[in-house]
Amino acid sequence: MRCPFCGFPESKVTDSRDNRETNIIRRRRECLAESCGKRFTTYERVEQQNLMVIKKDDTRQPFSNDKLLSGMLRACANLPIPVKKLEEAANDIEQELYAGGYGEVRSEEIGKMVLNHLKGLDDVAYVRFVSVYRNFTNVTEFYAELLSLMQEKPAVPAPNVPEEPVPEPSEETPAAEKEEKPKPAPAPRRQSRQRRDFEKPPLDVVGG
Repeated sequence: MRCPFCGFPESKVTDSRDNRETNIIRRRRECLAESCGKRFTTYERVEQQNLMVIKKDDTRQPFSNDKLLSGMLRACANLPIPVKKLEEAANDIEQELYAGGYGEVRSEEIGKMVLNHLKGLDDVAYVRFVSVYRNFTNVTEFYAELLSLMQEKPAVPAPNVPEEPVPEPSEETPAAEKEEKPKPAPAPRRQSRQRRDFEKPPLDVVGG
């Protein structure tokens, strides 16, 4: 492997790591030139047969993992879905396509595979992608697809809200009843006849 710094044609491998998910081997190399000796990284990937995608207008173009991931990212914009999950889904779809041994595959088939992965990740992302993939022409078609998705999902049970306990009647006397009622004022005492006669004003003997 030629050194990217000095162009020396020989190098040695100091470390190798195999990524089974992407079938890529990462190698750390060291330049063997005495005047250089710098280290650099190379990636090795198994060369696979060319996979052509047949578009809706019957035109053909090479399959691109980057384009596949880009479409999934647009469907998941502003949603709490890690990018790593989408990258794993795109790699899984690519491996399925190559494992099938197809030289050509229609874009509709790739779209179905994307929908299957998005349905397990997020319902909103699934609805966004399916609206473009199936090219809905009116709200009725969109509602029918949304209703079908809701029927596939298990019903979410209502939250179990505990009932509030009903207070039992207390045997204690209410506070209002505990308050002492005001005592009635005592009735005025009747004065004796002798005292009343004594308190009468004296007769005016002078005036007769």
